Amino acid sequence: MRASLLFAAIGLAHPAASPAAVAQTDGADALLARALDDLGSGRVYEAVEGLRGIVEADPSAATAYFYLSVIHTEAGQLDTARRLMERALETQPEEGKFHYQLGVILHRGDDRVAARSALRNALDLGMDGDEAAAWRELGDVHVLLLERGAALEAYRRAVEREPEDARNRLALGQYYLDQHESEAALEHLRAAAALDPDLEGTHAGLGVALARTGDTDAAIETLRRGVEINSADQTSRYALAQSLMAAGRADEARDQMEAYRQLETRISRSNAALEEGALRFEAGNLAEARGLFEEAVALAPNYSAGHQELGRVLLADGETEAAAAALERAVLLNPLNAAAYFSLGEALRQAGRLDAALDAARRATVLDGGNARYRRQFDAIRRETGREPVD
Repeated sequence: MRASLLFAAIGLAHPAASPAAVAQTDGADALLARALDDLGSGRVYEAVEGLRGIVEADPSAATAYFYLSVIHTEAGQLDTARRLMERALETQPEEGKFHYQLGVILHRGDDRVAARSALRNALDLGMDGDEAAAWRELGDVHVLLLERGAALEAYRRAVEREPEDARNRLALGQYYLDQHESEAALEHLRAAAALDPDLEGTHAGLGVALARTGDTDAAIETLRRGVEINSADQTSRYALAQSLMAAGRADEARDQMEAYRQLETRISRSNAALEEGALRFEAGNLAEARGLFEEAVALAPNYSAGHQELGRVLLADGETEAAAAALERAVLLNPLNAAAYFSLGEALRQAGRLDAALDAARRATVLDGGNARYRRQFDAIRRETGREPVD
């Protein structure tokens, strides 16, 4: 997860997010501004630490809970994100953007009816100019609930409010494409590609729309661009193979379809290796588990969970330095992975690197302060380093 994507993902801003605000405000406002500056600069852990410091000092600091919830949502930690958002709503139940964030969490957790209600609440209460984000999210929920008319209306409202936002154009264009209204889709998908050519899904959608309207050459060019931007874009690659076949370029089409199948197989094998490895690890078969986790890492080297599980089995097998290296990679790929920090702390501790172990244990505790095991580890390592306890 990249912190610089968080605000783009949520579609909201806050006046305190400006780094310049640090020099202009005092107290809690300055701390909040500094935390958001850390977030925008990619220092995710530091942002979490700052925000948690704010809520520890003031349990009614609703805005800090809100941003913590945003961060944990983008990290896929939905239970934590929901608890944080509920704390924010306890203090400010009439804040529209808080209901919006709750709706995002519920949507990602597949609680669609509750998500629809939360998003409607957000729009009823007002979003301070950010209504387009709520309308777009509500459109996505309506689609999942098979409420097509309501979805179309929501996407149209998002575009009306912010026509220069590529995400709104993509959402409406994709809706039309899914309804096989390719001409209507083209207008918005072309706009999305022009506004943000790197937006995920834009080239795939536009390429399919172009292919359906008979512009095969433009479709091939667009879909190739999508694959160049993201070689793991399965939708673009599959549609490219189909378009090449339609153009009579069978050899190229077969190459793209083979690449598509290989990618699909790679993902499937990686997930299967992780699942089987977890079972073998739980059964105490360390050698077999290690082999499976190594396979998962080789297949998906940028997936934090594979490195985390490999680190855990290496640690259990007494290979502390190798375990620490794997776990350091895991937290680099996901700086909000408290469990990986906990295991890293233990690996570093066993390797005799107590200062580094203390830092890892502290991070696990900051990220998941409610976990008693993390707190015990932190206290134990702190005693070993001779550091005085901090109240």
